[in-house]
Formats: sequence, structure tokens, C-alpha cells
Amino acid sequence: MHARDNSCAILKTRSLLASSRFEEGIAECLGIIFQLGERIPNEVTDDVIQGEVTQVKLMLHGKSRKDLLSLHKMSDENKLR
Repeated sequence: MHARDNSCAILKTRSLLASSRFEEGIAECLGIIFQLGERIPNEVTDDVIQGEVTQVKLMLHGKSRKDLLSLHKMSDENKLR
């Protein structure tokens, strides 16, 4: 997704939300997130949330604050816009 595509998607989403077309606005946002390589389940249950929390805890296990602060900054231009 390029910067121009992002601008158009943001404008479309704002327009949908301003028109009280919330479900369409959410669907548009989910489509953008999907194009950026992220996945969000259709149904978020307590089990899904717990699984995500567990996964994050495992990734952070043994990492110090210094370790986290020394990570490289995000550089993917598509995700930064």
C-alpha cells in the first residue's frame, strides 16, 4: 500500500464514519490492516485475547527494559503512514 492509497483509504473511512456507516468504515479499516500484513480474527473471544496475551508474554520473556529500548525503530514505510 502506497502513501496515496493510504490517503484515499483514510478519506474513504472518515467519510463512511461521518455518514454513520460504521460497519462499512470498520470493514475498510480491517481491509487496510490486512493489506499491511496484520490479521485480526472475525470473532474476538476471551480465548483469543488470552492467547494473544500469552504470545506477547512469551516474546517478552527474559527481555529487559534496556533490550526493548535498544530495538531498531520500525522502518516499514507502509506501516508508518
